[in-house]
Amino acid sequence: MMKDFERLKKECMEEVADIGIEIGNIKEWKINTRARSMWGQCKKNTDGTYSIQIADRLLRDDRISEKACKETMIHELLHTCKEGMKHTGKWKVYAREMNEEYGYNIKRTTSGNEKGIENYKPKSLAVKYVFTCGGCGATIYRKRMSKFTKYYRNYRCTRCGAVDWRRKRQNMETWYYTVVSIDGDYANLKRTDIESEDLKLVARALLPEGIREGTQLKYELMQYSILD
Repeated sequence: MMKDFERLKKECMEEVADIGIEIGNIKEWKINTRARSMWGQCKKNTDGTYSIQIADRLLRDDRISEKACKETMIHELLHTCKEGMKHTGKWKVYAREMNEEYGYNIKRTTSGNEKGIENYKPKSLAVKYVFTCGGCGATIYRKRMSKFTKYYRNYRCTRCGAVDWRRKRQNMETWYYTVVSIDGDYANLKRTDIESEDLKLVARALLPEGIREGTQLKYELMQYSILD
C-alpha cells in the first residue's frame, strides 16, 4: 500500500524544525517513478530555491518502513540548509543531530539491504549516447534516442547549472581509473594509464558494487569492472 507521502513530508519538516535546524526554501517535491539507483535527490535552483525528488519505490514497497523512507526525505531536506549541499560540514553535523535525537540512520549513502530490500543491480546497457558536462564533468549515458539526445545543447546540468553538454564519440579503447572520492550517488574517477589530474564524475549505478576510495577500475566496451 502506498505510504502517505504528504503526512511523512510534514512530519519530517516538523522534526527538523523542532531541534532548531533551519531548512531552505523548497519550491517543489516530486515523486520520481523512474529512479532505480538513487533514493532521493536535492537540486538547488537558479533562484536559490530547492527541488526535492523521492524515489517512488520508497513509498510503494511495503518492505521499506516509514522510518527508512523518512531517513531519505530528511537526508534531502538537510541539503537545503545553509552550507548543506555537500555531505560534509553542516550537513554532516545536522545528520548526526537528527540521528541522536530521533534514532535515525541518516548518512551519505544507504544500500537496499539497509532499507529492507535487495540491492539494486543495474543491467548491462548497450550505450549509444555519451554526454559530458563542460562545467563540472558529469557524464550522462543513454541507450536510446530521446529529447535529450536530440536537443542536449539546450539542457542545463542539474549538478552545476551549466548549459554545456557535449556529445562524446564512442570508442573501443581500454582505460584504467582509480576511485578518488565518493559523493552520494556519484564517484570521482581519475585516469591511471595516462598522466592527468582531471577527474571524471560517474553515477555509481554505472559502476560495480563494492567500490570505495582507492578501488582500481578498468573501462572497456562501455563498461566498468574492478581490477583484481
